Formats: sequence, structure tokens, C-alpha cells
Amino acid sequence: MLLHTSSSTLIKTWFLFAGLCLWIAPSVSAQQGQLILDTAAYLSNTQTLSLVSKHYGDSIVLRWAPTTADDWYRQLHQPLIVARRQVAPASGHYEVISDSIRLMPEANLEAMATAHPEHPLLLVLLNNCYRDWQNSLYDGDIATMLEKASNFKNRWSLTLFAADRDPVVASAAGMRFVDRNVKKGVTYAYKIFIPGQYATSESKVVHPNIREFTPMIYQGFERDSSLVIQWQRHLHDAHYSAYYIERAEDGKNYIRLNDIPYVQAYSNDPALQSAFYTYTDRVANGKKYQYRLIGLDAFGDESLPSRPVELKAKDLAPPQAAVVQVTVDSLQKGIRIEWTHPDPSDVKSYMIWYAPAGSKENPVSPVLSADTRSFLHQPGDYNGMGTYTVACVDANGNVRMSSEVLIRVPDFVPPSPPSNLIALTDTTGLIRIRWDSAAEKDIIGYLVYAADGNDRHFHRLTSKLFPFRQYTDTVDIHSLTELRYYTIIAVDDALNYSTYSDTLVVERPDITPPSPAWIQSFSVSDSTIVLQLVPSSSRDVVMHVLLRKSEADSTWAMLDTLEAAATSYTDDSTMSGQLYIYALVAYDEKGLASAIINEKHILMPMSRHGEDMQWKVETDTEGITIIRWITQSQASGIQIYIKNKNQWQLSKDVQATDQSVRLSTYSGEPLMAKVVYADGSKSKSILLTP
Repeated sequence: MLLHTSSSTLIKTWFLFAGLCLWIAPSVSAQQGQLILDTAAYLSNTQTLSLVSKHYGDSIVLRWAPTTADDWYRQLHQPLIVARRQVAPASGHYEVISDSIRLMPEANLEAMATAHPEHPLLLVLLNNCYRDWQNSLYDGDIATMLEKASNFKNRWSLTLFAADRDPVVASAAGMRFVDRNVKKGVTYAYKIFIPGQYATSESKVVHPNIREFTPMIYQGFERDSSLVIQWQRHLHDAHYSAYYIERAEDGKNYIRLNDIPYVQAYSNDPALQSAFYTYTDRVANGKKYQYRLIGLDAFGDESLPSRPVELKAKDLAPPQAAVVQVTVDSLQKGIRIEWTHPDPSDVKSYMIWYAPAGSKENPVSPVLSADTRSFLHQPGDYNGMGTYTVACVDANGNVRMSSEVLIRVPDFVPPSPPSNLIALTDTTGLIRIRWDSAAEKDIIGYLVYAADGNDRHFHRLTSKLFPFRQYTDTVDIHSLTELRYYTIIAVDDALNYSTYSDTLVVERPDITPPSPAWIQSFSVSDSTIVLQLVPSSSRDVVMHVLLRKSEADSTWAMLDTLEAAATSYTDDSTMSGQLYIYALVAYDEKGLASAIINEKHILMPMSRHGEDMQWKVETDTEGITIIRWITQSQASGIQIYIKNKNQWQLSKDVQATDQSVRLSTYSGEPLMAKVVYADGSKSKSILLTP
């Protein structure tokens, strides 16, 4: 059917092409060889012809087709002109090289189709171009118009399909031209148009470099009893219009799966469009196959085969279900699951699934081998109904679940022991013990045990199950034994006993406060008070608390906490002129506080410096000197002195709250200030610098 299918076909095709040439030759007119102007200025923005080309080295083949059914009909019985010009290495003008390419006459086409049955697509061309144009079964209504339009487009599509599949048909359809008069290394441009209708022309530049494109299989899918290959549409449409699919079982001897070239239908609906061409092959499961793809272009040529892909169909049918029996194994404290299978050869492994009532099922066994027939499950802390299922898995990973088996699952697992035991004591001899709840939800009570020594025998304090997580024990506060020990057991509703909890060690209640601590002496500086302390002599003292209040306060405030052995403390948070009262209290391990046996009243001295009032000497815009300060709380007045020769003379005496004074008669003499305090005392002299 194609040019390269066999040597005998090649000979027949050569003679057939010779006949086509003889049919075309008498119609060559004087236009051939005529130079024509460049038609770029006459081209329409409506493309009516689609032109492709292929360089074979010694010849260039042109293939074209009308882009719509209407364009095909208008060009059906008109000749086409082929013009060519040289583009490189030197540029030339378009020259007509053929002006008589057209659809073969009906009689000639009938004779050729009859004489050459090895080209059956000639009949497709004959029937769609010449015969049965009045084939509608409807009369005059809208259905007739729709049916005719559909038939019209089908004729156009089938004509293009036949021309793509067979170069003999393409030549007979007036859609193919072979230019054998080409020079090596020269780039040509071709133009195809109807005489006098440049607007319908199409052009193509053909480079001498022959670049072959090989198809590629993009991906493959392994199905049950079938294999699927896909290749990308947009990548291949520019090169091929149909395909052959070949398959091998040994990677060498490929057989062609389709005698007719494979063409996949294409929908204009975007929702139905796919980016891939798809081919499905029915095969046996478990066997490997190699696939390759061969593309067919518009010139009737076959491409080189694609790189092969190897696929193997999978058996997706699951095995039969196992028959399951479930019993309680009290000796092993678990549930025994046993099963049989009607077809053991189809099973690769088993897995046991379990679901307590109202819960999601989950696997409870590892992957079990195909010869396993039982499994012991210890379900943990659960007492109620549950279901068991056996999953059968075959060699291909297909899974079949057995029917669920319902059984009452006893609780074989003891609860976890109580945790985080804590105790609170008071001076009346009560010890209150508390503990956290266990993770299990079926705890019905606890057993509480106590001992007066870690090496002594524990005796049970609760005569029966104690339902609460708090227990109060009464002890003798005057006993010489300082420690008491406790441990607890949890019991669930299946009467499973937990192990003993961790032992809680409790000191008996302490009702004696520590001996007092006191402040022995102190020293005062301008800004700090240093206290000398005598700590408590009690051995169980853990800290001392230093208390402080002012003369106006009625309650103590905690100044700081000190270590048990602290003997001094420096208070640097004092203010001058303020009276402070201090006391020291000792605390033991039980939080008992000692009595306060002495208080120290300490008066901080008044600050007499005066430098801390942030003095400034400035001159305003009128040239008058201004002295500014920030008043401190103890200051009541300010005295400004001006040095006259060798003596200081008082110039201004103002209130400290004025915060500034103006010297209207000042002429640059040295300045000095003194701060007057509420008690009438004065600060030392402060030299002021303008």
C-alpha cells in the first residue's frame, strides 16, 4: 500500500507514478518556467491551504490539503500552480515549476483504481470526489441540510485520510508534487496557489538539512488482561497522521498489531480532549511484552521505531475468601483465629484484622505466610464484643477479606498501676493521698497499703475495693517514727490486679515551728542599709524571709528571701530621709514560720549634696542669664551667689519649686548656688558654669 512496503510494490508503484506523470504532462502550459512577483502583498489572512514538505536528499516532496471542506470543494476541479525560488545561499524570484496539478479526471481515476487493486484507497478518492453527491434521504427540511453538511465534511475528511495513507492517492487527488530538480545544499521556498488567486496561496521554506523525528511512547499502564500505551498528541501531530503499533515477547521479533494504520478520533469539545493518543492491547496476565511505535507521515513514509517500553499485565482478580473460626483461648489469655482456604495455591499471604465493637478495624498480625492456618491475638485491655476478619493476598497484591466473625472478647490484661502518688499532711495527724487515673477505662476500684518502715510488711488499709482516687489515713503525730510508706493496686472489671505502684514516702505531720531568727545590727551609708543577721538554729529551716515597712505602713511587705545560712543583707532600694522598719522570719520544710522577736528601726540620712538637681546656666535671646534646676523632694529654697572681687555676695534667694531664676544685672562674674533644706540646713557650695 505504501511506497516502501515491498520490492514488488515498489515496482508497481513506480509504473503507477509514471502513468500519473504521463497524465499530467500533456497539460503543462507555457506558464511553466514563468517568473512571478512575490505574492506577499496579495495574501489574505485566511489560510485555505495547509502545506508540508519533506526533503529526501535528491528530491523534495510537497503535500498540501484544503483547510476546510468549503475550500476543498472550491478547489476540487481547479488546477494548482507550484512556484519555487531559491532562498540560500543566493536569493531568487519565484518561478513556476508546475501549473497543471489537479484532481485526476473521473474516467482516468476509475481505470487506475480498477487496474491497481493494491491501492484500494483510490476507490475512496473516486467515491468521495465524483460519486453520489445527491445521496440525501430527506426532502427540503432542516434535517436534509444537516445531513448534507455532515456528508459533505465526511467526504473532505475521507479524501484527506486516503491522501495521507497512500502517495499514489495523494498524487491522483492533486495534493502532491515531487520536485526532482534540486541542488545539494540549496534552501528553496515553495508557493502553492490557484491561477489568478494569490489570496489562497501557501508557502513553505525547505532546508537541505534532513532532520528525522522518531516517535516516543510517553507512558504505559499495566491492567488486568490488558496493557495500555500512550504518546503525546501535540509532540507527534506536527510529524505524523497515523501509526503502527508493534509488539514483541523477546525484545527482538516484533509483530505488527494493526494492519490498518491507527488513527484516534478527536473531539472538538475541550472537555473530551486528551493530551495523549492511547492504544490498548489485550494480553495474558503475568507475561512481559515490549512495545514500539512507528509513525506514518503525510507523505506515506514510515518512521524509525520508537524506543521500546516493557510492560506486564497484572491479575487484578482477588483470591477466594477464607473460611474463619474464632475461639477464646483462656490458657494463652487470647483469641485463637483459625481458617481454611478453598484454593491455597492462589494465596501468597494472610493478615488478621480486628475491630472492637463500634471501632474501626485494624490489622493485628504481621504478614503471615501462605501455609499459616491459625493466629493467637491478645487484644489488650478490652471486655466486650469484637469482630475478626482474615485478609487473603495473592501474588499480584489482590486482597479478599473473609466474612466478619463476631465474638465476646474477655479482658486478659491487668491494668497499669496507679501513678503520680502525692500526699498532703496537717497538724491533726491526717495524711491525704491522691493519685492519677490509669489509661484504662474499666477500673472499678483500688487497694491501699501502708507500712511504717521501708523494710516492714505492708498491710492493707482498705478492707474492700476503694472506688475513689483519694484516701485519708490517720496517724499518731507524737510517734517517734518520722516516715510512713504507701503503695496502691488498681483492679479492673474483669478482676485483673495491677502491679504495685511506686512507693510513696510521707513525713508525718510537723506542728513545731522553727526557732526564731533576728537582726543583730546594721550600718547606714548615703544610699544603702547593711543588716547583720542571726539565722534560726533549727535544722529543718529551708529559708529566711526579710520583711520591711515604712513608718506609715501598717502591714509588712516581703523584701527578699534568703538562704538558711545567710548572715547579712544589703538593702539598696532606700530613699534619703525615710524611716524603715525591718524583721526576719525563718521557715521550715513544712512551711511553719518562726516568731518575730525583734524589729530594727532605721532612719536614712537626708541627702545634702545638691549636685543631683541637674543645674544649667543659659542665656536667652535678650542676653539675660537664666539659672535652671530640677527640684528634689527635700529642697525648700535656692540661694544664688555672685563673686565680687574676692568675696561671694548673695544675689538671689528663691523658692526651690521655682526651678529657675533670671539674673538681669549679671555681667559674667563667677556663680555659686546653695540648696536650703526644710530643716534649715544648707548643702555645700555648688559652682555654676555658664
